[in-house]
Amino acid sequence: MPYSHIRGIIFDLGSTLIEYENRPWTDISFDGQKLAYETMASETDKLPDFETFNTRLEAIKDQFRVRARETLAEWRASQAPETLFRELGLDNPKRRGERFIDLFYTAVRDQISVEDGAAEVLKTLKDRGYPLGLISNTIYPRRHHESDLRQFALMEYLTFRIYSSELGRRKPHPDIFRAGLDLMRLPPSDILYVGDRIPEDVEGARAAGMDAILKLRPQREYPDPLPEDLTVIRRLDELPVLLDE
Repeated sequence: MPYSHIRGIIFDLGSTLIEYENRPWTDISFDGQKLAYETMASETDKLPDFETFNTRLEAIKDQFRVRARETLAEWRASQAPETLFRELGLDNPKRRGERFIDLFYTAVRDQISVEDGAAEVLKTLKDRGYPLGLISNTIYPRRHHESDLRQFALMEYLTFRIYSSELGRRKPHPDIFRAGLDLMRLPPSDILYVGDRIPEDVEGARAAGMDAILKLRPQREYPDPLPEDLTVIRRLDELPVLLDE
């Protein structure tokens, strides 16, 4: 498929520019919650034992996840511990929930990695005159992801970054793509979206009028065979070559 008409590019974040699951997510989540619990338990005697705390926290998270899947209304990671702290009768549950997630995120950041060639590809595209943006489904605050982007020298190339945790809608809801289109200020047909999931990224972007490319994540299951009209890349450095065709 020729891409000579493309004038702007929007990227997904996780598993497209930065890999957030270099370990099983269940292990990362457990370690992060244990770290946050132990730190906060040392400051108050009102928390139950970790197993009781963690079991209830996971149940609350499941409730938020189900609502998000059904409605595409995004939730924030801090809402789950905030809910639990409120149930436990602790003061300032909102502040405590936010601090819990800040502590939790240490376990996430300790194992993330940048996708091969990400900074070089973004620089190449920026030098060619493409405006670049980012739309990410995430329950975590902007400050954590912006720190991740700075860590891997990606931030300077992305004109805008939209996070579902701020917008309140998650892909493939049209509102989050419309927000990107408003910031890109180009016709949808002139924009290419690059992401690693078919329903959220490819189908969501196409429904908004954009072209889309799927960046395969090796550990993710995809339909077999993939749709015939779907352009696929395995590495980011394939993208500038495709745009030259």
